[in-house]
Amino acid sequence: MSANPFHIIRSTEEPPEHLRKEVMGSLRSAVLFMRFAQLFLADYAHALFDKLSTLERKRAGNDSNPTKPDP
Repeated sequence: MSANPFHIIRSTEEPPEHLRKEVMGSLRSAVLFMRFAQLFLADYAHALFDKLSTLERKRAGNDSNPTKPDP
């Protein structure tokens, strides 16, 4: 393995341009992957949780509905 390139940078120096481009490219790839995952996976999870919360509200509403008169 090669040495960590960030250890050779002093606090007063700027990182080398090729290293900066490499890091930004990796970051862009990670963001793109997360956006694709969100596009195809996150909506299913949101729909499932929304459906469950709707069922819970209906169940709670049927058990204690204040508009129904008491017998």
